[in-house]
Amino acid sequence: MNKDRLLELFKLHIQEKLSKKEESEFLNEIYSMSDEQRESLIDEFIDKLPVEHHLGKADAEKIFRNIVRPVTKGRTFFVRFSISVAASLVIAFSGFYIADKYYNSSEDTISVVNDIAPGGEKAILTLADGSVVRLEGSSDSILVSKKNDVTIQVKDNKLLYKKDPKAQAREIKYNMLSIPRGGEFQMVLPDGTNVWLNAESSIKFPDEFPSDERRVMITGEVYFEVTKMSGEKPFIVEFKDKARIEVLGTRFNVNAYENEGSVRTTLVEGSVKVVSPLSKNSSVISPGQQATITGDGLLSVKEVDVDEVIAWKNGKFVFDKANIQTIMRQIERWYNVDVVYSGTYTKHYGGAISRKVNLSRFFEILELSGELKFGLNDSTVTVQEK
Repeated sequence: MNKDRLLELFKLHIQEKLSKKEESEFLNEIYSMSDEQRESLIDEFIDKLPVEHHLGKADAEKIFRNIVRPVTKGRTFFVRFSISVAASLVIAFSGFYIADKYYNSSEDTISVVNDIAPGGEKAILTLADGSVVRLEGSSDSILVSKKNDVTIQVKDNKLLYKKDPKAQAREIKYNMLSIPRGGEFQMVLPDGTNVWLNAESSIKFPDEFPSDERRVMITGEVYFEVTKMSGEKPFIVEFKDKARIEVLGTRFNVNAYENEGSVRTTLVEGSVKVVSPLSKNSSVISPGQQATITGDGLLSVKEVDVDEVIAWKNGKFVFDKANIQTIMRQIERWYNVDVVYSGTYTKHYGGAISRKVNLSRFFEILELSGELKFGLNDSTVTVQEK
């Protein structure tokens, strides 16, 4: 996208005049930029502001106090103000981003006894014979197992299964890939389907698929890019007896964490059929739709922001009108911590931040809401109201 087009979209975004398509175009471009490119964009935008839009230091500091107000309604990415070195008016696309770039106050800092690094690539592979292999991401080729006609290796940060095409049919054996708290991992199934697993997730899969179907069982959150095969050989994802997703070739995300209270299937591309075994209801969803199955089996479908749903796969936290409990459940899984609350919380928040920052940095940014205070002692986080 050329710079003039991006600046024009930036201006329309601030004026809340973007169409849904334009906003998606703008945010996708912003997500793909480096920090330096985003800073350059803001600086260039400031330079183009009329003189009357620049503020004195006192007024700018007053506006600065309103950074990252809790979101009670409206859009995730909202206009906020901060101070540049020259005390000019600075306008940007995300409260979290503004805080990360401009906030340097030493007031009301979080209570940190120790800090916690973000999660990374790690997993536990349990083979059909009961043997357990601990995995970490590696760009080198590492042989995990070679038994009978199946070779298992880690290459380019992916777990790969390869079956000798000349091998004869045999009894199918199941393996389990489990991701602990503070981990994530990517794998390629025997049919070529790409799978991304979030923290505290798992997938049970065969070392080769039978001729009539491809079936896997999951827990937690998993993103699939399913390989389309010739003939009718459906790909089926099951979560216990609560949900079943049937596809041929498509891209979709399944969130089935037990503590989220429902199973949510979000379609990125293609078409999937979502089935609630409990209620016997089913629905075929289209790209941009999310099917939700509640604990009692009720099935509903709605339109969602796909980029927000799959942000975890792309290395980001993205929240849109999320309460603090929803945010902290993601924090628990990614940073491997336990959270305790002191107070009642009714506010909702929106913003985006990299999953690569240390935990203290995440809290420092979130505290700019003026509503929350965090404490961190060993692996226990305390959330308090200010």
